[in-house]
Amino acid sequence: MTTAVQRRRGTNTEHASFTGLEGEISVNTTNESVHVHDGSTAGGFELMRADGANSTVTLGDISGVTAGTGLSGGGTTGTVTLDIDGTVATLAGTQTFTNKTLTSPILNTPTIGTSFTIGGATITETELEILDGATVTTTELNYVDGVTSSIQTQIDAKAPLASPSFTGNVSVGGTVDGRDVATDGTKLDGIEASADVTDTANVTAAGAVMDSELTSEASVKALNQGVATTDSPAFAGLTVDTDTLAVDSTNNRVGIGTASPSRTLHSKGGSGISTTGKFEAGGSQVYVQLSSSGQADGDSGYIGYDSSKNLTLFTDNTERMRINSSGNVGIGTSSPTSKLHLYKTGTSDNKLTIQNGQNAYASILDLRANNDGGAIYNSLTSTTDGGTQHWKIWGGAASSTMAFSTGGSERMRIDSSGNLLVGNTDRNTIVSNGASGVAIGGDGFIGASRTNESLVLNREDSDGNIAVFRKDGTTVGSISTYGGNRIAVGNGDTNLAFIATSDVIVPAYQTSNRDNAIDLGTSSVRFDDIYATNGTIQTSDRNEKQDIAELSDAEQRVAVACKGLMRKFRWKDSVAEKGDDARIHFGIIAQDLQDAFEAEGLDAGDYAMFISTTWTDEETNEEKTWMGVRYSELLAFIIAAI
Repeated sequence: MTTAVQRRRGTNTEHASFTGLEGEISVNTTNESVHVHDGSTAGGFELMRADGANSTVTLGDISGVTAGTGLSGGGTTGTVTLDIDGTVATLAGTQTFTNKTLTSPILNTPTIGTSFTIGGATITETELEILDGATVTTTELNYVDGVTSSIQTQIDAKAPLASPSFTGNVSVGGTVDGRDVATDGTKLDGIEASADVTDTANVTAAGAVMDSELTSEASVKALNQGVATTDSPAFAGLTVDTDTLAVDSTNNRVGIGTASPSRTLHSKGGSGISTTGKFEAGGSQVYVQLSSSGQADGDSGYIGYDSSKNLTLFTDNTERMRINSSGNVGIGTSSPTSKLHLYKTGTSDNKLTIQNGQNAYASILDLRANNDGGAIYNSLTSTTDGGTQHWKIWGGAASSTMAFSTGGSERMRIDSSGNLLVGNTDRNTIVSNGASGVAIGGDGFIGASRTNESLVLNREDSDGNIAVFRKDGTTVGSISTYGGNRIAVGNGDTNLAFIATSDVIVPAYQTSNRDNAIDLGTSSVRFDDIYATNGTIQTSDRNEKQDIAELSDAEQRVAVACKGLMRKFRWKDSVAEKGDDARIHFGIIAQDLQDAFEAEGLDAGDYAMFISTTWTDEETNEEKTWMGVRYSELLAFIIAAI
């Protein structure tokens, strides 16, 4: 070993290759460190560094300290001593030990107001810290796990930075006061009983049971349960704020706003008009489901409300009724257009039924004011569906009248005799004094009266009957129209048609004319007088005649004889009616004409001038014969003899 101290200076690179002599000292100008050399190790051994403010002892051991006296030094905050043999070390201020292992005994009680930290310097680093507040009673232990930045566990006065999470068994030797774990505005969520929880006073190993009370700090009053069981505990009852929420465990009822619920769920509002419940959906529709025990959702009933302000009712998963935003009620339709809108597809069972409980076919609608009057609609007196009385409007008293009014005035009534009166209140005034109105009687009477026409019948489009008249169900006549502007009156194929455009009356049949087919009168039913400005016209067209020939000698002799058959006479019925005032007529007696033909060996019935008709009188059932003469032909016959 050298006997003299030699010094060298050099950079970090130069020191790395410099061995030096044993005991030689060199200075590293790069990091301002002092090195000692052993004569064989390149770079030597660093003793210390100095940056002008701090000095660091680089070697791991310091020798030369007397045992038991410790290491002491001073500073601005006081003397610091450390007893390596276990004697108490007094630390003034906070001291940091890095990468050191301490064996028991390690530390004595720290001075009040100081703290001792093992671990990192920030909350995200694992550490164990003993810290103090103002007094010994507030000494705390703080543990940070170093994984989640905000999770800490503290004991005593300091509030936790966050709620810790525990796994495994937790044993509590006494009672935990809720005021130590909750502040105003927070709540105690409870203990998850996946592991045993032991409370010597209130908790058994069979399960987690908690006892707490309402305080100014705790905002929730918990339950008081003393049953130890592995099953779900049965609560004896629960009451919040007298009647805000009440549970009746005896009758399985819950009351909201009442302490005495009378139903499974009984909600009671305040005095006056109040809302006792509200169901609000997160979307545009909300439904309340009603089901019997074990019933599937699709078979349940629903009451719904949507954002379009429709209240709906469902059964068997199908909408049956709704009330829309306009207050219209729809049954069978989702678009009601009136206050009550009923709809059913198809044609069967489309009806409204209001039925009482007397029998299956009782009154569908019964409105009755009292014993003296009322109204019944569709009151079936029969007890079978085939009852004959299907629609009935009934006034109770025998003298009652049912009246119908519009615009504040009576327009129609049905009187106690069953007469339907329109525009009048008395059937007789319509018939006797011409008062305006219409009367229809239950006896078949129909009467109408007004200052103008009282009956208008209009047939549209085609020709045919406008009115048909019957006797005992058999048609006896009709009034019909044909040809656009013609009216015919008659029966069957015998009608007289009135043609206004031609000013004529013609024989007709329904919608056509009937030429040379209808007689005017009969031998037994004759017209009395015919007034005409001109005589009758008989067709004498040669084209319509045959067997044209001159008179025979016998016929000429009859014609000559007819000249002497002229007589004057009076009609018996005229004499019976007028007496001596009956007028005298001229003509030939039909029987005399018949005799004149027979005198010449001729039959008068073969000639049209002579008519003989035999019939049975309907009144006397007596057979009668009536004879007549066609004077137009008789006159032509006599002229042939001149």
